[in-house]
Amino acid sequence: MNKKHKKFYALILAIVMILSSVATAYAASVTVTYNGSIFSYNASGGKPAENMHGLFTTSEGRPAFCAEHGIPSPMGDIAGNSLGMNKQAYNSAQIRKILYYGYNGVEEWSGFSSSTYNSVYQIGFYPNVSSSKRQSCGIAVTSMALCKAYGQDGRWYNVSGLSAFESYIASKPDPKANGFTAYLLPSGSSALQDLFTWEYNPKGYVMVKKTNASNSHLVAECPEQYSFAGAKFGVYANQSNAENDTGRLATVTTDANGNSDTATLNAGNYYVREVEAPKGYRLNKTPYPVTVTSGRTSSVTIADEPRFDPLSINIRKKPVEGSDKNLKVEGAEYTIKYYKQLKDANGNKITTVEQLKNLKPYRTWVVRTDQDGWARLKDKWLVKEKSDPLFIDDDGAPAGLHGTYSIEETLAPEGFAKTDRVWVQQADFDSHLQQIKDQLEDITDNEKPQTVSITINKVDAETGKNEAQGYGTLAGAKYDVFFFDPVKADDISKRYLKWQM
Repeated sequence: MNKKHKKFYALILAIVMILSSVATAYAASVTVTYNGSIFSYNASGGKPAENMHGLFTTSEGRPAFCAEHGIPSPMGDIAGNSLGMNKQAYNSAQIRKILYYGYNGVEEWSGFSSSTYNSVYQIGFYPNVSSSKRQSCGIAVTSMALCKAYGQDGRWYNVSGLSAFESYIASKPDPKANGFTAYLLPSGSSALQDLFTWEYNPKGYVMVKKTNASNSHLVAECPEQYSFAGAKFGVYANQSNAENDTGRLATVTTDANGNSDTATLNAGNYYVREVEAPKGYRLNKTPYPVTVTSGRTSSVTIADEPRFDPLSINIRKKPVEGSDKNLKVEGAEYTIKYYKQLKDANGNKITTVEQLKNLKPYRTWVVRTDQDGWARLKDKWLVKEKSDPLFIDDDGAPAGLHGTYSIEETLAPEGFAKTDRVWVQQADFDSHLQQIKDQLEDITDNEKPQTVSITINKVDAETGKNEAQGYGTLAGAKYDVFFFDPVKADDISKRYLKWQM
């Protein structure tokens, strides 16, 4: 490509870029009306040169101010004349502060109403349309401050109140972060004034209040395993995004009291949905609508269901094969202990009874097997005189709190030997993954019949020794062993069991 072609394409690209930037800069327009003149004065009451200022209003209901004092306005000097003008966002902290704290601004400076500055302003004469000294001082000071900051073809004078106003706004924050935008209204001609106006769309805020959906009394029993802290909620533009967790605009997180931090958003309608449940709670995937209002904090209350083990654990007493069929499995007692801890002092998951030795159970229950050998942690099987109260949920059903449970047989049925094993189980739920990590499981206890060992020591009746005298012998003696049941003592045939030894 030769130099001429390069220059041509560069020129085309420059024109395209300029047209594109112009189209972006002037994306909106507003109608400005000239309403007459306001006059300014210096601190001594004298009139500075060209002391006439235009009183401008916009079709958006906000004031506009000249940015080039001493140059004719785009509407001319006939009150009531209007003109459509393009709006161009103007990025200057000083201009924004002048408009924000200036006359009829969002936080108007109180000095406009002070006689210290406005006493020299004159009203009540033609063609001055000012209705008050506050208005005269406010428009004159705001216009002159803008002309000074804009620094184009206009002239500025130190009118009464100007220095004090500039000193005041010097220490004030830039209102840009609060949704305030300054707009330049270019006249399009160096012979006519450029103007300034503004828009104020303050941000709103949204927060979440986390509560219990149910069973608050059980959560209070074990606050170590349940917490409001760490719940995360997404904020979305519409319900579909909330349901699918797409296009998340903001995320807020709750503290231990269930109060989240705030998300800053434009005013409008949104949806909030939980994306991560806190410790011990079920994830609530329901999208909740919320309306964000400018300058205000909107709160959404979202309740989560606490997680519990249903305590559906079954303990089954079952005799081993070959046991005496006359032996009953009814009446075995199992002691169940509940510990709040899930980990031992070393931070290890509790899986053995040795890890529980130095821990104190929070609740202890004893259950007794029925005629079929079954026992559950419910009223029907509970030995109440040996047990603490059960944890009961809002529906009246027993509930298992998160923690560690030990189960051991503490009384065997008649004719059976007590099982020495201690079962250690946990009820634990991973809130982040929304998965059950550990759940109480059924226990089958294979019961062994109780056995005895009988040893006979035969001795000589005279000497008391295990040696026979003379030609005698202790070998070959036979003994019959009988089972004695006091209930059936009247019928020896029913109580007679014989073994030969």
